[in-house]
Amino acid sequence: MKVLFVTQNLGFIEPLGVAYLSAMAKKEGHNVDISVLNKDGKDTLKKIENYNPGIVAYSCMTGQQNKFFNFNKIVKKFYPNVFTIMGGPHVTYFQKCIQDKPIDAICIGEGELAFIEVLEILESDGDLSKVQNIHTKNFQNPMRDLIYDLDELPLPDRDLLFSNSELGEFPFKIFMTSRGCPYKCSYCFEPVFHEMHKNTRKYFRKHSVDRVIEEVKYVQERYPLEVVNFKDDLFVSVVNPWIEEFCDRFPREISLPFVCLLRPDSITDELVKLLKEGGCHAVVLSIDSANEKIRKEIVRKKFANEQIIENLSILNRYGINIFNNMIIGLPGATIQDELDGIYMNLKCGVKFASSTILVPYPKTPIADYCEEKGYFKLDIDSFDDTTLFDKSSLSCFTEKEKDIQKNILNLANFAISSPFWLRTIILKHLIYWKPNWVFVLIGRLTYIYKLKKHIYPIRTTWKQISLNILKILFPVEKY
Repeated sequence: MKVLFVTQNLGFIEPLGVAYLSAMAKKEGHNVDISVLNKDGKDTLKKIENYNPGIVAYSCMTGQQNKFFNFNKIVKKFYPNVFTIMGGPHVTYFQKCIQDKPIDAICIGEGELAFIEVLEILESDGDLSKVQNIHTKNFQNPMRDLIYDLDELPLPDRDLLFSNSELGEFPFKIFMTSRGCPYKCSYCFEPVFHEMHKNTRKYFRKHSVDRVIEEVKYVQERYPLEVVNFKDDLFVSVVNPWIEEFCDRFPREISLPFVCLLRPDSITDELVKLLKEGGCHAVVLSIDSANEKIRKEIVRKKFANEQIIENLSILNRYGINIFNNMIIGLPGATIQDELDGIYMNLKCGVKFASSTILVPYPKTPIADYCEEKGYFKLDIDSFDDTTLFDKSSLSCFTEKEKDIQKNILNLANFAISSPFWLRTIILKHLIYWKPNWVFVLIGRLTYIYKLKKHIYPIRTTWKQISLNILKILFPVEKY
């Protein structure tokens, strides 16, 4: 059967979920292609016409659903015999969408095994009504158990992604060594998914070191690769045999720097020493707020400021750069709390001070909290992630506070690297100005410069730098 995946973009980070599904489909002898949905959708419609797929498949985050549903309505109008299916977080957490949206089926939860069953049944004109994880307007089946042995999955089909975009030429690539996260941060979907699988015998699962090395080698031998970016929700939390084997083999067999995600409270001298020996160049973490009360009660992270400062000093001592994210606009946060976040970055020796405006994603614990408090009214049909990152959607903040938050979002990273006199001007004066394109430009240029300098040490040509600046100044509108 011919499969066409439709994705929102292939601009920066590989959609590994699609890559795994493609690898599974190819392993079973199916033909696979992919299309990026642009503003008017004409390119994808043309590909459907020429490729003539038996199935069109979407992977969707909440906030993207309207784009895909609107487009699929057109697909079903012109190609009524094409079977259309959607997977990903949105349909997993909003399963009722199958009843009133223009889509033939949804696949909830981990989709690799269910997707292969769907392809086999459609190819033989069989009955989908018994396939676990699959919902249609006529039936809703339960989720199957999680895939416990991740090594049984084929290597994700990056060739599909890289042959249809410039991603392959970009010198750092995304890898995942695990699935699941044992923690329950309130802004994340993980606690919800964990609850859906509360009776599973093993929620957090990890590839073997053999498999991780094999996957990185496969990419290294075929595509430019200067930095390995491990995007696991939690790469490692304690020193154990897995990380000891990894840090012994990775520098010998791959010999590239890597970046990984840690929790501040998991950092120890023994662990950091191992990571440094293994080739760790930078660590990504999320302190989220300098206000301990908000961090503990709202975000559900219970580590103290003193512990954070002490543990991050270990990273600095071993020369591992720190990328930290602070969430601006958490319920109850004041402007002083946001400024304290900048000062905390300075105390901790953070090289890259990322900031995000809180987006209370539907079904997450923090969204439920905001709704209960009356700060946020959810309308899932109008929830759109293209606008929510720009300014707080919570009613507990005034418009003036939201403007200041936006300025802190754009200027915080620049401020921590500025000399004292300039930082004082930024934090005492500029953040209180009206938001403007100059601050946005400063923020985005700082992002590009510091990401390359401190986090991903890649060789960048002036052509690539120029293209990045053009994308900042003239962003392409999404479908």
